[in-house]
Amino acid sequence: MLSPIHFILRLTAMLALLLCAGVAGLCSAAEDTGASYAGKSAAEWIQVLESRIEKETDEDKEACRQAAAALGQIGPAAKDAVPLLTKALQSPSLEFRHFAVDALGRIGADAGESIPAIVVEMDIPKDHINYAALTRFRRYAAKALGGIGVADQEAVRVLEEALENEDRLYGVEAALALWKMNGNAKAIPALESIIQKDEAEGPFEAIMALRQIGPEAKSITDTLVATLKHDNADLRRAAAKVLAQFGLSALTPVAQLLSGSELAAPEEAAYVLGDVLAGIRKSKFYDHQLGQAEFVQAKEIVFDLVQPALVPLLSHERDEVRAVASRSLSQMGILAVPLLLPVLDGDDQQARESAIDTLIRLEPFLPGESPASDGVEQMKRELITPLMGLMGHTMLEVRRAAYRAFAEFSFGAGGTAAMPLLLKALRDPDAAIRRYATKARDEIAKVQPVDSTN
Repeated sequence: MLSPIHFILRLTAMLALLLCAGVAGLCSAAEDTGASYAGKSAAEWIQVLESRIEKETDEDKEACRQAAAALGQIGPAAKDAVPLLTKALQSPSLEFRHFAVDALGRIGADAGESIPAIVVEMDIPKDHINYAALTRFRRYAAKALGGIGVADQEAVRVLEEALENEDRLYGVEAALALWKMNGNAKAIPALESIIQKDEAEGPFEAIMALRQIGPEAKSITDTLVATLKHDNADLRRAAAKVLAQFGLSALTPVAQLLSGSELAAPEEAAYVLGDVLAGIRKSKFYDHQLGQAEFVQAKEIVFDLVQPALVPLLSHERDEVRAVASRSLSQMGILAVPLLLPVLDGDDQQARESAIDTLIRLEPFLPGESPASDGVEQMKRELITPLMGLMGHTMLEVRRAAYRAFAEFSFGAGGTAAMPLLLKALRDPDAAIRRYATKARDEIAKVQPVDSTN
């Protein structure tokens, strides 16, 4: 007889296995088995199918399932298996059908001859005795048609009908398949509709499908921005990943969302801004071809959006929100510094600490060349005086941050105005300040001789 503790351990293990089985059911058919298929060629697996596909023992069925899954993992190189895998679509074993149709999708365009057979199995009326039983098969089949990628007329018809199916997961796979076939105009609106229905199944998968479509789904930006307000964290994170792919077009709506409302969970929206700002930093602000006037104009537009959206989050009550805001501001590189200096000199201790963290985080994102563009160099010159002011701040951590910034920003000859402070700091009681002051002095000395006797 099992002791109570052993009984609990065994029960826990059984529940874990059941949970794993449930999760695995959401994966593609070829991944459900968890088996390793290394060591056999496509030809050898085809032989397994040929020798066992007509047999009915459990052992034969399992061998066929493994063969179909292995051929799917092999992919296009297994194209000679297409006739046998097509035949398997008639198997009485639903599981074997799942593996077979999944394999056809992974083989790709060379499996085009299987499309009519796939469509026949999908296109049965709802009152058919096997309609409910084939629910998962239809999902796999829609995905397979997308993998094959041939815009067969009948396949398109069945997939377009699936967009309105009560099975939202089937609708998602159908929309993505239509997009992969020919960029079907109905695909993106169908995915948007599933997201807007906000049902238990479908919205998350629809957003993940949009990740595969990428920036071409920009037309539904507003729906994805609205999803950043959703109670479900998984939906918010998925929407954030897609919006980040949209680049500059997502900047204004996401920044306005953060600025204009009290989001219970603002970190996903802040994350989007970080990725967008990283792209702008690299492609625009650090571009040597960008004229100074254009730089200033673009900078002011970005500042007007980012300052009210991200800077207030530096004092947010939750650690994770402050961390994301800091990370996102750091993605601006040196352009974030004018937004951070007032915070460093402010009274909010939490925000000040976050601003210091941000200054450190942005160091990898400083301009790679010095001198940088005219706009960046002008902005650097404008930072010298306020940083010198912070070098005399009453708080040690602020002084450290100011000296560290001076050491990292490569002011060159322009930094000579701070030389008296730097030389004095060489005798500062704080070792970190002495180290930063030495580095800053040496950077200036590379382009401007330094009189160390002053």
